[in-house]
Amino acid sequence: MTEEPVGTKAPVDLGEQESVMAHAASPMGRFERYLPLWMALYVPSGPALGHLILGLLSILAAIEYAWATGTQISNPTNF
Repeated sequence: MTEEPVGTKAPVDLGEQESVMAHAASPMGRFERYLPLWMALYVPSGPALGHLILGLLSILAAIEYAWATGTQISNPTNF
């Protein structure tokens, strides 16, 4: 019975080596796998949220103006 020097490994067959290499490469995560879907959802949502926020700000500005001047504004969205 021969002893192997410390730090050496027995030869690895090709199938096991391929599986080790495949496992060493990190698999795609959920974010990377669905990146086109995230892009399709987030790209249009930016302008949509900007439009909604601008509408909200115009309503708040109309309310502030009406409060500061003591007037009534019938439709604050058309300010």
